[in-house]
Amino acid sequence: MSKEQEKTRSNKPKRDDKGRLLPGHTANPNGRPKGSVSVVSAIKRKLEEEYPEATNEEKRTYLDKIVSSYFEEIIEGKDRTLLKDIIDRVDGKPIQTNKIEGKIETNELEERNKFLKEFFDEEIRSSTKDSTKEQEE
Repeated sequence: MSKEQEKTRSNKPKRDDKGRLLPGHTANPNGRPKGSVSVVSAIKRKLEEEYPEATNEEKRTYLDKIVSSYFEEIIEGKDRTLLKDIIDRVDGKPIQTNKIEGKIETNELEERNKFLKEFFDEEIRSSTKDSTKEQEE
């Protein structure tokens, strides 16, 4: 085994039997590399900057300017989708329900349930037998 493979093997985070990381273990121990660029962080910084064309009395940020122009377009009726976007973001989108129509005979459901139960019972029995054999060996 090469040094690189050995190094990687020893650094692997501990996981449970389902492959999930155990508490206190991480798949990225070094975190984000220094100097990496976050577009979201850059946008947030820019939004907080003072808008250059604002008067001294206003001292508006880019965020203030964007929100103001957003509302102006709504009020002038230029873009109705902007109003919907604001309502969705403030109140949340309405819950959408789906209606399923049709009939399934009760006997058919019972047969399916019986089949699935038998199938999974057999799967559990066979996997239990396999694990018992492995433990005996």
